[in-house]
Amino acid sequence: PASTVIAFYMGHDEGGLGGRRVDWRTVGGGSISYVRKAIAAIGPDIRTGEPVTGVRQEADGVVVTTAAGSERFDYAVIGAHADEALAMLDNPTERQRTVLGTVRYNSSDVVLHTDDSVMPATRERWEAWNYGKVSADGRSRTYVAYYMNKLHGFTAEQDYFVTLDYPREIRPETVIARFPYTHPIIDNQVRELQKDIYDVNEGTRVKLCGSYFHSRKLGWDQIGSHEAGFSSGAEAARRLLDELDGRDA
Repeated sequence: PASTVIAFYMGHDEGGLGGRRVDWRTVGGGSISYVRKAIAAIGPDIRTGEPVTGVRQEADGVVVTTAAGSERFDYAVIGAHADEALAMLDNPTERQRTVLGTVRYNSSDVVLHTDDSVMPATRERWEAWNYGKVSADGRSRTYVAYYMNKLHGFTAEQDYFVTLDYPREIRPETVIARFPYTHPIIDNQVRELQKDIYDVNEGTRVKLCGSYFHSRKLGWDQIGSHEAGFSSGAEAARRLLDELDGRDA
């Protein structure tokens, strides 16, 4: 929808989020620094590389199943793509099924490399984000290229690029890493979900969050963004805490 395209550009213009001037800052040592502080403060039992094969909602809790077995929890929060969340839920509510089943995803081939042939021929035109169009397979194809040195503001002897769905071959000797990504397709159905999507977490033992929500602060049309992921995660946590307080009372 046009409104989501407009909202995207308003959220990323030079004036800052939503057209408001903001001073961008970075965390010393990278974002892992505040992740480590949060882990140290909470002291959680963290398990990685243990895929969840099933999540069953019950009246008094949630049963989570992995290859190691099943465990019961009071609540669960699923922070994942909508299709992945739906596949995990053994008994989704009708509302959960409607929300999660509406969102479709597009796959992207993402490559980190040093092949500058993906960039404009004139170096002065290199920006943090670059939109390209080339001829491949007998037709005109488009792609996106990020100039990482400029995007992240670092100085290096080598130029680094990240391309999404580059339709030609990138020189193999320049490839550093390749990643398969999926992104939500923001169509009219997903836009329509936003008017009451946060209600999906009312009265459920499993709370949902992800970029298929919108940012409460920036409005219905800021879907699929980092802000949407943060907003929905914070909202899921607040709702869970409110319900725990109510139960204890």
